Amino acid sequence: MTRADDLRLSITAALAVGDNAAVKRLLASVRVHELDPTGLGALRRATVPAIGPLGPGVTTLFPPATTRPSTYPPELPFLAQTTTALIQVEHAEGGAMLQFYHVANPVGALVDLIRQSEENGWERGTAGAASDVEVVRFRRGTERRLVLRTLNAVGLIWLLDVPEDPNRIPEPATQQSSL
Repeated sequence: MTRADDLRLSITAALAVGDNAAVKRLLASVRVHELDPTGLGALRRATVPAIGPLGPGVTTLFPPATTRPSTYPPELPFLAQTTTALIQVEHAEGGAMLQFYHVANPVGALVDLIRQSEENGWERGTAGAASDVEVVRFRRGTERRLVLRTLNAVGLIWLLDVPEDPNRIPEPATQQSSL
């Protein structure tokens, strides 16, 4: 078993029993390598080691901006005036994840992300709420996109682009959303 597998299993076990102190300690042990964000319009850029099967990746933290930075991927939705973390994982066949922080109007931002996705050829699928997360699903060819808005944490939205793999993100039982 690799260190990455051991770390992933330890974090999963700590989450399962609700041991937040252990989760924080384990996450703090993940070594990152800082990269130079100069010229990227970014606050921070770092490599992160593999935790699971996808391999290592690069995280870029973009500060709030009124317009899309020139280095922000054009194929991904942009939310103005929102701190955004872009996580790109090697060997993920184009998969990426965005985390939008401190979103002033989460419902309006979700509507904007839906609009931008549809304008870029994503076909909207089901929408619903599962426990404390609102989920909107999309398809485009063999890719899937999930947009998740937390209902209990103010101003946090995730967007995940993943290749087709029904085992990667299972379809949870959901209640219909109004969006």
